[in-house]
Amino acid sequence: MDPISTVGAGLAVIGSKDILVKILGPTADYVGGEVKNFVTKCNVNLDNIFIRAQKKLDNRIDEDGQVSPRVLKHVIDEGRFCEDSIVADYYGGVLASSKSEIERDDRGVAVLAIIKSLSVYQLRLHYIFYSLVHSMYKGKGKSLGTDCTQMSIYIPVSVYLEAMSFSSSENAVAILVHSVEGLVRSSLVESNFSYGSKEHLAKTFPAATEPGVIMAPSVFGAEVFLWGQGVKGATGHEVIEEHLQLSPPEISIPVGSLVVQG
Repeated sequence: MDPISTVGAGLAVIGSKDILVKILGPTADYVGGEVKNFVTKCNVNLDNIFIRAQKKLDNRIDEDGQVSPRVLKHVIDEGRFCEDSIVADYYGGVLASSKSEIERDDRGVAVLAIIKSLSVYQLRLHYIFYSLVHSMYKGKGKSLGTDCTQMSIYIPVSVYLEAMSFSSSENAVAILVHSVEGLVRSSLVESNFSYGSKEHLAKTFPAATEPGVIMAPSVFGAEVFLWGQGVKGATGHEVIEEHLQLSPPEISIPVGSLVVQG
C-alpha cells in the first residue's frame, strides 16, 4: 500500500490518493512523506481542510492543473494545528483557488502569509465583514477599485456578538478593538473606520441604532476573502459582481447591518 493510503487510512480525503491527485496534481507526491510524521490530531485537522478544498473545487476538481508545492507546504505547516472552522475554511479555499495550469503560479503563498498573520478573531471578523459586503453590494453598480471608501457598512454590536459566537469568558470589547485595528493595520479594510458608542457613530452615521463598528472594504481584503472562498484567480473586484456565486455562509450572520453610503 502506498504511503498516502497507509497514513491516511480512515480519513475522507487524505486517505484517498485519487482525490488528492485531483486536488493537488503532481504535488500530491509530497504528501506521502510529510504525513508519515503527523500525529492523529494533525491528520484530522488537515483532512478537514482538504475536505473543504474538495467541496470548493466542485466540478473543477477534474480539471488539469496542480497546486504549487510552496502553497501546499504552507497549508501543511499551519493547517495541521488548525482547529477553528473559519481558519480551516480559508486554508481549504486557498488550496482550491491555487489549483492552476500554470506551474509557477504560487499567488496563494502571499494570501496564506496574511491568513497566518491574523488571529482567529481577526479572521472571523474579516469573514463576517466581507460576507456582508458581498450580500449588500452585489450587483449594485459599484466598483471596489474606485468606490471602496463610499461602501462602508455599519455592523451593530448585537450582530457582531452573535456572529462572533463569544463564550462568557471572552472580552468582546477588547477583541473588537484587537480585530478592527488588526484588519486596518493589514490593509484588509480601508482606514476610514469607526467603532464605539451609538452617540459616537451617529456623528458620521445618524442611523446607527446601537454601539457597533463601521468599516469600508479594500481590494486587498476582498482578494483574501475570495481566495479563502476558493475563487480561482480572484483579484478582489469580483466580490460585488452580479455573477459571483459563493458557498452558503460558514457561520450565521444575523440581519441588522446597514449600508452607510450607498
